[in-house]
Amino acid sequence: MGVMPPASLGAGWLLTVAGARSSVLVLAAVMLGCAVAASLSPAVRRAPALPAAGPPDAGGRP
Repeated sequence: MGVMPPASLGAGWLLTVAGARSSVLVLAAVMLGCAVAASLSPAVRRAPALPAAGPPDAGGRP
C-alpha cells in the first residue's frame, strides 16, 4: 500500500482542521524531524563509499 495514501489523507485532514499556514508549519516540522533522524542514523553516517566513477561511456558510438 505504501505511505502516500495515508499521508495525503492526513494532510487533507490537517488542512481542514488547522488551516493552510498551520498545516505547512506542521508538515515542515515533520520533514525536518525526518531529516534530522536520517542524518543521525548510524546506517547513513557509516555508509560505504561508492566506487570512483571513470569517464562517461560514449554509448558504443565511435
